[in-house]
Amino acid sequence: MRYLLLSIVIMGCAGAETTQSEPRTTEADRAWLDEVLPLMEANCIGCHSVASVDGIATNAFLIGGTPQEIRDTLLASGVVDVDAPSMSFLLTKGAHMGPHLSADEARAIIDWLEAEAQH
Repeated sequence: MRYLLLSIVIMGCAGAETTQSEPRTTEADRAWLDEVLPLMEANCIGCHSVASVDGIATNAFLIGGTPQEIRDTLLASGVVDVDAPSMSFLLTKGAHMGPHLSADEARAIIDWLEAEAQH
């Protein structure tokens, strides 16, 4: 009987530990993974994940092996500003030969940066 009770307690603790270790998803996480990262992959990562393209230097701010690493590099790059999202260089770009963002795409980036500011 003692071993049965001990087994039940151990199994119960193991189950509780698994539930507690599940990662929490924030609004910023969801926006990054569902909206912004696919946008960056489709429009930006081809040029901005390497130091140069066809011998022309690029601002490589989308570097990393995982979505989290790419996000961390982008946030640390100075290209985005969580305090003034609409003024982020990622949106204003200045002279840029690459694709331009639609209003909906820009809004998705602003929403993500606002969520990052609250995180």
